[in-house]
Amino acid sequence: MRAIMFRKIFIIILFASVFVFLSVYRIGVESIWNDEWLTVSDITRPNLPDFFRFIKVNEDTPPLYFLLLRWWSLNGTKIDMPRLRMFSALWAFAGLAGVYLLAKTLNGKRSAILASLLYITSPYIVWYAQEARNVMMQGALSVISMYFFYKFARDGCRKHLVLSSFVLVAGLYTHYFFLFLIPTQFIYIWFYRKDLMREWLFSAAVVTALFAPWVPVMINQVKIARIAWLEPPTLYFPIQFFAAFCTGLYYKINDLWAIFAVWIYLIFFIAGILRVSFREKTLNLSFKPDNRAGFAVIFFFAPLVMAYGVSFVKPVLYEGKRYLMLILPLFFLIAGEGISRIGRRKLVFALAAAVIVFNSYFLYDLYAGLQKRPWDKLSGIIRKNAVQGDILYSADYTKGKILYYYGIEPVKRVDLEDIKLFKKTFRGHNRVWFVADVDNTPQQRLFDGVLPVIFSRLFVNSAGLQLRLTLYDTSQL
Repeated sequence: MRAIMFRKIFIIILFASVFVFLSVYRIGVESIWNDEWLTVSDITRPNLPDFFRFIKVNEDTPPLYFLLLRWWSLNGTKIDMPRLRMFSALWAFAGLAGVYLLAKTLNGKRSAILASLLYITSPYIVWYAQEARNVMMQGALSVISMYFFYKFARDGCRKHLVLSSFVLVAGLYTHYFFLFLIPTQFIYIWFYRKDLMREWLFSAAVVTALFAPWVPVMINQVKIARIAWLEPPTLYFPIQFFAAFCTGLYYKINDLWAIFAVWIYLIFFIAGILRVSFREKTLNLSFKPDNRAGFAVIFFFAPLVMAYGVSFVKPVLYEGKRYLMLILPLFFLIAGEGISRIGRRKLVFALAAAVIVFNSYFLYDLYAGLQKRPWDKLSGIIRKNAVQGDILYSADYTKGKILYYYGIEPVKRVDLEDIKLFKKTFRGHNRVWFVADVDNTPQQRLFDGVLPVIFSRLFVNSAGLQLRLTLYDTSQL
């Protein structure tokens, strides 16, 4: 008994240590990302009323994550990226605990260990554990809410219903996709525990009432066409979705490895859904729609189908990236169960090792090169070579404001309402720094035809993202 307890503790400590290392390794190396710059803009508002006004206008999500991050950053006074990203890493760690507890409750310890192993080595998880956005908080709250809800549905304990509802409210104030969990809970209660319907309806009413004050803001945010670049999903979306879940964001870098990884995961995922038994000499499909198997299936597919359907009216999905972190923990849970259904321990270890090898490959790819645009390098070059009177014009969506996070003094930023009138804006300044997040922009072609180029450099990172920095001589205008 003591040996078994020691082994359990050792496994928990090992998994936790590995995940901590993977989550914090090189956490401050990458430059600030565009969305992270928006996060910094959110949390550095001078006071709370201004903070909420800014969130309502500039974000597409509720305010809880940003409010907590504001507290974490000491009211926006400590905004270095390692500190901000560490907050996401903590939520990723909470998500790991939720995955283990839910998998153990549904399928047993063996499946829980395998699901946790898939979670801690996932390039997708590690990526968002190192990004200062609300994605990991969304994933952690979703799996924790599911865990407490299942405990309520299994035992009828109202304490677990209260805890599930509390976490669900927190989730609703973190990301709007948590709205999909309310009808998903109803579907599960309807199929498996109609005797608990009254208690659940009361809790759902309370959750709705607590979120109601933010609903007008949500409606106004939905009306703003800030996500006009998203398109309705196509039939190709499921492939993109699985590819991102299996191999991380940049699965297109090596298509062959990605294809192998997706097929391996897909086999385990289907086996986990059907609860395939490999213990006999012949294949045995032992799927039974009991409350445990049904829970994983319903809570994975119902939010996915709802998000997919909504996207045809209001696009909210782009491949598998971040928007479906809500159900990613269940993906690992189901795939882990598929591996655990294999009877032979050595074969289980071999298959788990194969998945880890694929994950390690994409983790190496994540760590080996820079995946985000090098705004820090650009700001350093500008700061080092700038002289008094220089101005900056940027064609990126922040209009150059992102560069001020790292500091480009004494350069002053200018805007151009009409690019054809650039001479009027640039006149009176000897030099202008031009920045664009793609190469060969219309502005660049226009400037190149009129202004002498003093300096020009194109930055391309490992993911193929570009930044063009050009210094023009405007002294003769």
